[in-house]
Amino acid sequence: FLSQKNKGYEASEKSDLRSIATEISTQLVDQPTAVTVLAGAAGTSASGLGPVVITADSATPGKIALSAGNELVKGTVTPDTGVYCVELRNTKGGANWKIEKTAADGAQSLVQAPC
Repeated sequence: FLSQKNKGYEASEKSDLRSIATEISTQLVDQPTAVTVLAGAAGTSASGLGPVVITADSATPGKIALSAGNELVKGTVTPDTGVYCVELRNTKGGANWKIEKTAADGAQSLVQAPC
């Protein structure tokens, strides 16, 4: 039973990571020179931990509300190259997952590992 619960937590992490990656890609198109990934104010998302906020210069920030229990561990973007790595964890269990783009060819990987 516990492994099934952990698989559910990890599935929510993967879903949130895909949403974050989409928003990073959008911000990189709008402002390719300055994109950041930050944890938002606690208590402002369904998880109670705060959304992930993706900003580019003075552009309107994108906010991704995280699923219950998910929180940002690390988020890095190298704007000029479009390379990024974002790691989430679920406070209720399961492993940490990351989504990363390591080359400008657009290939992403979603794996169970730290950034």
